Amino acid sequence: MDDQVEKTATVTAAVDKSSAKGDAAKKSPPREIPGNFPYTTSPGVFSKILQKIIEAERPSKFSGDFLNTVLGFSGGSALVVPPILKRTGFLNADTTPTELYNQFKSEGGRSQAAFEALKIGYSELFKRNEYAHKLEDAGLRDLLVTITGLNKGDPVIRAIAGTFSAFKYYIDPAKLSIGVKKANEPQVEDNAEEEAGFESSSQKSKNNSLGLIYNINLVIPNTDDPNVLNAIFRSLRENLLR
Repeated sequence: MDDQVEKTATVTAAVDKSSAKGDAAKKSPPREIPGNFPYTTSPGVFSKILQKIIEAERPSKFSGDFLNTVLGFSGGSALVVPPILKRTGFLNADTTPTELYNQFKSEGGRSQAAFEALKIGYSELFKRNEYAHKLEDAGLRDLLVTITGLNKGDPVIRAIAGTFSAFKYYIDPAKLSIGVKKANEPQVEDNAEEEAGFESSSQKSKNNSLGLIYNINLVIPNTDDPNVLNAIFRSLRENLLR
């Protein structure tokens, strides 16, 4: 009898302990990470979903049914995808696809759309390094450690870096419009140099034109002797025209 009571007490204590842990877990606040970066602990699944988005038709809403039935993904790793797509500008608050979503589906706009998604969702990274999308994995993780204060081996650092890289995979630097001077932009510096060059040439021309102008009235004697005429012009050349 005592043994039965002891067993019952042990089971009750275990249940109470488990219940207490559950209550503590419910009451504990979510982990706050500086930078507020969107991420999934299954970046490989997220990468596959991005590829499926390119291949599938654009939905009226990016719902759980669309994820499960059309894209073929379900479970916890898929449930976090809509919030990430919202945070990166692919979905509106009501999960309707945005123009950036449509651009990502197009061959010509995909690279730019992926880049814009990173700038929206990971703006703190680009504040620290405007070429964050060109960082190697080690450099990206170092920057994340600097911003978040987490240890380099923290699983969250790996998750953020993996989610970031899922978008980065589609970026072709040669197709990005950043840092490219548009054809119709005024060439202020070039024009300034041209104007300076024009003024310099003009001033030089003016400088070269300065000098004395001589008006010479020559009275030639009435003679047919060529020696006289030659002597006059030779004297003029040697004494006045040098």
